Amino acid sequence: KYFEITGDRLFKDIALEMADWELSIQQKDGSFVGGLLHDGVGKLVFDTGQILFGLLDAFKYSKNKDYLTAAQAAGDWLLQVQDPDGAWRRFAFNSIPHAYHARVAWPLAKLYRETGKEEYLLGARRNLDWVLSNQMPNGWFRNCGFSTENSKSPYTHTIAYTTRGLLEAG
Repeated sequence: KYFEITGDRLFKDIALEMADWELSIQQKDGSFVGGLLHDGVGKLVFDTGQILFGLLDAFKYSKNKDYLTAAQAAGDWLLQVQDPDGAWRRFAFNSIPHAYHARVAWPLAKLYRETGKEEYLLGARRNLDWVLSNQMPNGWFRNCGFSTENSKSPYTHTIAYTTRGLLEAG
């Protein structure tokens, strides 16, 4: 994005180097680990979704199909581990569903726009429907925190992830 603003190719090159590094750490099943690479957190839905944004942008700016192939592998993994109700519980932080995974549905919708593969749109829609089912009459979202204990008092950024994911995917 900074390259787009400045036109300075150095920033595009650096971003593509980072994308190449992401390719080197992608798991065989298409997922990405969360946290520091070797700290044992394991595969995470949220982190894989965020990296999906970068892979799609890397493809947009380079036209290197390796990035699109990796993005599709990540999208396929997200669909494979998604629950039938649209939430992600497996490979979710604290193994509970999160409304802020709307920010994972968003790059899945972007992946659909890039590939035309309907399954990505359907997976995004399933999650967004689940997120909306968690909205209470006062506008607040259940399951917006990192644990069941703080679900009623989520962090500001998880609220932002939830609302922006809904808006952008929409």
